[in-house]
Amino acid sequence: MIEKDLEFHQKIWSMADHRLLKSVLDGFRVQIAAFLRSDVVEDEDEEDLVRGCEPHSPILDSIRNKDSDMAAQHMISSLAIFANRVLDSFKQSK
Repeated sequence: MIEKDLEFHQKIWSMADHRLLKSVLDGFRVQIAAFLRSDVVEDEDEEDLVRGCEPHSPILDSIRNKDSDMAAQHMISSLAIFANRVLDSFKQSK
């Protein structure tokens, strides 16, 4: 599931056709994968993993509808959710 999530995001990064963005995000791929594989995420059950995929639906719908502004908004929202998850993980590990 983790690899599929990373593949999804990498495909979007590639579709953005923005060399600098792709380079920066590709550089974080290892760190993102490490976080997703951490104990915090490994303890999730299948239902949690399915729920984690739900934010991707509006992104895909926007891309299918060729609405780049809406896709960007949904992507920002998805990234904010992930960032909060990372921050919560750091707070709990103190």
